[in-house]
Amino acid sequence: SLNAAPGTEYVLLKATYRHDKYSWGKNFSCVTVKTISVDESNKRVTSQFTFKNATTGIHSVTETVHAVSSNGSETPNAFQYELGDGTIVTDYVIYTDHACDLINVPYEQKGKGCELWVRKESVDKVPPCCLFMYKILCARSSYDIYEKNKCSDVEKYPGAKK
Repeated sequence: SLNAAPGTEYVLLKATYRHDKYSWGKNFSCVTVKTISVDESNKRVTSQFTFKNATTGIHSVTETVHAVSSNGSETPNAFQYELGDGTIVTDYVIYTDHACDLINVPYEQKGKGCELWVRKESVDKVPPCCLFMYKILCARSSYDIYEKNKCSDVEKYPGAKK
């Protein structure tokens, strides 16, 4: 979320794709993100992503994300990431509330990539409006990325900052 306080955790509950060429790799699953620090004056958040993928083990990456305005909006409505090779990618907020964020990932699925992020404390009781918005706006195809019973080892991963 663009307004997350340090320590806030989200899980990637659903996505319309399973392979991320930039960060998470092939067949990613159990993706979580935790806000590490917030620099409000520069609209910048440092976050730690922890996940599994087709390789063995659990992985963790720290990324700095800038909140930017796009499409004529006066308030930030997109996340901009600078990757290790200098590539800049932007994800757009489609919908957000106190419990979830629906994100457009334009570099996936010919502009139609979509992710449903849910606050970790809401993973057992995802608000119906979040699931409805995902289904209506995104779900041409859908993968369950975070399944609590399959992701407990990510919770305990020592590389995940507490």
